[in-house]
Amino acid sequence: MKGINTRHILGLAAVVCLQIFVFQNSHLRIGAISSLVIFVYPITLITLPLTVQRNTVLIIGFAIGLLIDIWYQTPGIHTSALVLMLFVRPYCLQYILDERELRINMTTEKFTLTVPTFLTYGSILYIVHSTCYFILDQFGLMKPGILVLRVLLSALLSLLFALVYRLIFLSR
Repeated sequence: MKGINTRHILGLAAVVCLQIFVFQNSHLRIGAISSLVIFVYPITLITLPLTVQRNTVLIIGFAIGLLIDIWYQTPGIHTSALVLMLFVRPYCLQYILDERELRINMTTEKFTLTVPTFLTYGSILYIVHSTCYFILDQFGLMKPGILVLRVLLSALLSLLFALVYRLIFLSR
C-alpha cells in the first residue's frame, strides 16, 4: 500500500482503541442537546497522505467503520458515515487547496496543511460525517433544529480533538 507506513498503522490502531475504550460511552450533554458524540477515529484517515490510492482509503475506511459498528452494535452507521466522508475527501481538498498546494500534497509522503486550512478541511469532513451519522442514528430528519445542533456541536468537539492530534503527532 503505497504511502501507508508503520506509523500510520500504529496511529490508526491507537485511535480506534481510544474511540472504542474511552469515547464509546462518553456521550456528552450540553443544555437540552444530548448524545453528543466525539468521533476520534476519522482523524487518522483524513490525514493519510494523498499518495494513498482513493480505493485503498475507502476500503480501509470501510473496515474501520465496520469494526467500530461491531463494537458499538450499530448496524452500519459508522461505516456509512466514514465511507461517505472519505468519498468526499478528495473533492474537499480540490475545493480548499490551490493547484500548487494540491500538487505538493499529491507528491509527498506526508500530509501537510497549515492550521487554518486544516481547520477548514476538517470542519467540512466532520460535518459531512456527523450529518450522515446523526441522520442514520435517529433514522430520519425529525426535529431538524436539534439535529443541526447535534451535528455542529459533535463536529466541533471532534475537530478540537483532531486539531490537538494534528498539533501533537503531525507537526513534526
